[in-house]
Amino acid sequence: MSKNRDLVYQVIVDYISKNGYAPSFREIGELSGLKSIFSVHAYIHRLAEEGRIEIGENAESRRIKVIGYKFVKESE
Repeated sequence: MSKNRDLVYQVIVDYISKNGYAPSFREIGELSGLKSIFSVHAYIHRLAEEGRIEIGENAESRRIKVIGYKFVKESE
């Protein structure tokens, strides 16, 4: 597995855990230190091909679902 791909995956998981929705591709790039949106896009598509995430139609960034995780909002 790719170190950057794993980093992108972890950024997505952490972001959804904290915010309750998926990050944008630009946010994923900023949080992972990747400067190229194209690279972010490629890693996301590879994660989807591996079955680790599902993405919405047209690869909408906020439509990322992490397979095997159920995110539940904690009560305050």
